[in-house]
Amino acid sequence: DIGVTGVQTCALPIYGLAAISESTDDGRTWSPARLLTDEPEDIQYLMNQRLIQLASGRLVLPTCARDPRVPLEKFGEGVHPTVGLCYLSDDDGLTWRRSRGQVQQMTDRGVQEPVVGEYAPNRLVMIYRSGLGCHQASFSDDGGDTWSGPEDSPLTAACSPLTMTKLADGRLLLVYNHAVPLFKECYYPRNPLVYATSRDGRTWSAPVLIDDQPGQQLIYPSITPTAEGLLVIYCAGYDAGDGGFNFPADSWKVGGAKRAVLAWPSKSEIGRAHV
Repeated sequence: DIGVTGVQTCALPIYGLAAISESTDDGRTWSPARLLTDEPEDIQYLMNQRLIQLASGRLVLPTCARDPRVPLEKFGEGVHPTVGLCYLSDDDGLTWRRSRGQVQQMTDRGVQEPVVGEYAPNRLVMIYRSGLGCHQASFSDDGGDTWSGPEDSPLTAACSPLTMTKLADGRLLLVYNHAVPLFKECYYPRNPLVYATSRDGRTWSAPVLIDDQPGQQLIYPSITPTAEGLLVIYCAGYDAGDGGFNFPADSWKVGGAKRAVLAWPSKSEIGRAHV
């Protein structure tokens, strides 16, 4: 048992590097945070529920980082592209190294907030938001060390958040916003919130509705197995409806934290969601 491992962005002036903190008492107490590697300061983005453990025992942590085409001092979040990469550990998180390969998307958004899943031993899919009208995919046949070039997935979406987990029967379950983007490279719509399943990371089931709230963005889900089913927790916030981030001063009054329980395993691919 490697215990509970938490990974977060380390607070450095205008920079952020992946750090790790560990708990052996179910999250009641945590060890002091330490950087995963001794790499030079840079800009990285690490999202919720990204760390996975492969059948081999390897830990894989996907993240996105400043695209080297953009100088460090000129990089702006949401303005410049990022690349996707993984940190790997083969000793239960004691030491880490960067993957030998990375995924680069030659677009304005690049590779944003990647998530990975193991669909067969040592075979991984990386799904990420891109602004190209659908989430993009890349594949690894060596446990996350090298990656194929980006390709379209059948997951229609704007450049909006997503997360993924592996079910007990081996399928991958992805939670995301299934919607046609308002325009190219757009971050919206971020509604409705759905899930889809896959056995190979390439073909996906039809999306199943979890929540649909007009005028709100339903984003940054996390998935936790419980005795009742799969607990999905996500943020609900104001959506201006114009594809932008200019919100009125009282927009914080709209939404909040929400949860849904997916009755799982379901008797069919359709499943049920209870909000």
